[in-house]
Amino acid sequence: MIKQLALLLLMFLSLPAWVNAQTTNSEQGNTLEVNVAFVELHSGPGWAYPVTNVIEKGEMLSIERKRGSWIKVIDRRTNQGWVHIDAFKQLTTATQKISDLAISQDDYLARDWEVGVLFGQMQEATYYSLNLSYQFDASVAAELTAGKVLGQSSNSDIYSLQLTMHLFPDWTVTPYVSAGGGYMHIQPHSVLAQAETRSHTLMLAAFGLKYHLARNFVIRAEAQQALALTDRDLNEDLTIWKLGISAFF
Repeated sequence: MIKQLALLLLMFLSLPAWVNAQTTNSEQGNTLEVNVAFVELHSGPGWAYPVTNVIEKGEMLSIERKRGSWIKVIDRRTNQGWVHIDAFKQLTTATQKISDLAISQDDYLARDWEVGVLFGQMQEATYYSLNLSYQFDASVAAELTAGKVLGQSSNSDIYSLQLTMHLFPDWTVTPYVSAGGGYMHIQPHSVLAQAETRSHTLMLAAFGLKYHLARNFVIRAEAQQALALTDRDLNEDLTIWKLGISAFF
């Protein structure tokens, strides 16, 4: 599972066009002139989509909308396609200068989904998780987490569902709080002959910070407090420190 999460982290650094951002009104209606020999139009917002049209020098293109690092354009013959944002270095504006085609803070606030990986420590053990959240609006989100804890005496799987409140969503560094519940399954190492596999219900609360780094990427740090409801006389308090990266779309 460690290798899988490491692979996911690498994928975030080269996310293709499925990462989505809403189009701002200022981008619609802009017209560009192809200033090189040709520009290739893809059928979808990603390099994996086939090239459907080749637009030659001197042709005019109108911007329709933006999705992540890709821009949908249409030519005078109504041919439509997607061009990577880097290709706009090869075009010149004919009617209006495009000041910024990068993903903005407004795109970040309007996000629907956010997926990421977090690494950290729970007590003396190593912790890592995969997180998926849905944003109801700029302030409120629901988050599903699948985590793994690697300790000296046992390993644990943690699954949780939490409600997150972004306190000041328009701040550059956004503080948030969350609360929810979950499930923890503990598997002792086989060298411990008398140790038993056990499961606990969790009550969770957390405080964290998010920073919109660039494009679709968000840096995230979090401190989480968990209460494991055991069948013993005393419940167990657990503290988890996390740091990671997310991508929104």
